[in-house]
Amino acid sequence: MRSALWDPPLHAAGEAAGDAIIAGYTPEQAAAAGEAAGEAAQAALDDGLSPEAADAAGKAAGDPIIAGKSPEEAAAAGKASRQGGPKRPTFLYFRGSMASDRPGEENYGEGVRQKLEAALSSFQIPSHLRRARSLASAPGIDQEHIVFSSQAVTLPQYLDEMSRSDFCIVPLGSSSWTLRLYDAIFTGCVPVILSDHIALPFDERIDWSELAIKWRQADAERLPTFLLSLSSAQVAAKRKAILAARHNLAWCGTGGAFEQLVVALEERKRGLPRRSKEEALPTSPASFWIEQPGDVDARVRETEHCTPSASWAPRPGRAATNQRTHDVVTIIPRPTCVLRAALQSLETRLQPRKVHLILDSCDGVELALADFRVRCVELDAAVPIFPVEAMTVPPARRYWYRQQLAKLAMASHEEVSETFYMWDGDTIALLDVMPTQMPDGRFPLLWGAPMDSPAHFVQTTGGDYSLPPGYRESTQALIGVAPTPNVSYVTQWQIWHKPFVLEMLGEIEQRTPEGVRWPEAVLAAASDHMQQGFSEYTLYGTWLLARHPQQVQLVSSHDVSWLRDPPSGLLDKAGECCPSSESLCQAFVEVEQLCGPLNDVPEGATLQAITIEIPPSSSLAAQHIGDVAARALWEGISVAVSIVGAI
Repeated sequence: MRSALWDPPLHAAGEAAGDAIIAGYTPEQAAAAGEAAGEAAQAALDDGLSPEAADAAGKAAGDPIIAGKSPEEAAAAGKASRQGGPKRPTFLYFRGSMASDRPGEENYGEGVRQKLEAALSSFQIPSHLRRARSLASAPGIDQEHIVFSSQAVTLPQYLDEMSRSDFCIVPLGSSSWTLRLYDAIFTGCVPVILSDHIALPFDERIDWSELAIKWRQADAERLPTFLLSLSSAQVAAKRKAILAARHNLAWCGTGGAFEQLVVALEERKRGLPRRSKEEALPTSPASFWIEQPGDVDARVRETEHCTPSASWAPRPGRAATNQRTHDVVTIIPRPTCVLRAALQSLETRLQPRKVHLILDSCDGVELALADFRVRCVELDAAVPIFPVEAMTVPPARRYWYRQQLAKLAMASHEEVSETFYMWDGDTIALLDVMPTQMPDGRFPLLWGAPMDSPAHFVQTTGGDYSLPPGYRESTQALIGVAPTPNVSYVTQWQIWHKPFVLEMLGEIEQRTPEGVRWPEAVLAAASDHMQQGFSEYTLYGTWLLARHPQQVQLVSSHDVSWLRDPPSGLLDKAGECCPSSESLCQAFVEVEQLCGPLNDVPEGATLQAITIEIPPSSSLAAQHIGDVAARALWEGISVAVSIVGAI
């Protein structure tokens, strides 16, 4: 097409025989050149003309890409200004069709929406990140952390939801082109593009890699875990870049998208040289900005305070508390990458004398885990006094009950230290693990409440959260003490004192008919609730508080941070969830931020005052203060808390 450019004030600058492009700052200005031209200009702006839809190989012959015009860009921009903080309550957002019944669209979106929907169906945001996002919610708003829905909402609600989200999915649909990209930009939501062949407007002057994330359609399942690995600082940096650049895409008023289009057309008319391949910004359809999942490490390490080495570095004087005098007992079916990460965290955060692994088979395990101080015990040998054939348990639950019995039986093994850590094999320590005894000699006991802790609870028919009925009833039957329904000791790890455990098992046998061993008594007590009929953690915690209350110090599990499989690690092709260094690093950084000023307190120091900044009306304020004080207590630090601001 031979074209001429008309610049405001409007004038004819083209050849008589050539086509003309009418350019005006407003449709009215363009209409002054002729009614037909004005209608064409308005249609171009309304439709957001772009060659993206049919461009599977790259940009179409150097034609400029025209930005879409969001019908509510002005309102959306105002909304984003009010929601410009670094944290937003919603992590991931998408509303739109999952499929199309239009002829010729049987392969709608090449299945990328369904693929991501399936990945999100089993995806959970780790508790430490959920807590951080809850603090970002406005008072009285019960905000979902992930919104991925085909349910339609009004346009104002749609834009409002976007403005409260960190990441907005921009997937392939009928074509690569979509107004969703521009809606995200104007609401300050980081666009996450799942469209391999999209070409973006005005890339001569807009560095889209600073504003958006482009991810391969084939790797859609990996996307949520990657997004979680990005730090708050990285998300804030993208949002800052979006707010600074979005005026370039606005058609309202003067300048903006129209001016960008004029410059692009001028360059083409004058034959100005385009950037070389080396100088070009990385926005071509072939570039994904993150070429491989391995590049995630490099991206995350760009954050100043987030490096894997930092996440594993103990604070001076903390990690060596046990001086390799206490053991860890852990149980897991087989060695996995999660177990290796757990062992690494224990070696760095705890430095145990030895880790006793209870596995299905010990073949080659000690050699494979030679980097760690491990002793392997096969599950069948862990409870020799009670063969599996004697278990009166449905076959589907036998393995689960064998694991609980094996944990209790380890207290009779001479090789295990007198006081030891009972540690679930899929649990990873994020901070230095508390010592086996408090400064005053008491044994710490982790506990949690339903709304402030990752401890285990089930939802009742009335909507409340409580210990499973089987846990409560079996514990009362075994020791005559009923556990508190809204307190849980199922925190994925506990500190056990062998004399106490053996005393408890002896008491259980004394309460049963003569000749009945404690494993049989446990299974009998659980018989009414075989699905979730018994918890060794509930039993030990309840018994310890009832029989030796003066030797126990309760510690909130909310204050002792760990991750449980899957901890938002990058998924591999085999479907396993291996904790990536960047996800552990990000979790560590978030926890350090929540722990506040205690991070840099030297050993034995006395902290005169702590200033804690809590959002007004935050329901977590009192809990946060209590957790800081609890952590100071078990670290031997005297604390006087001074609160500044409304709570």
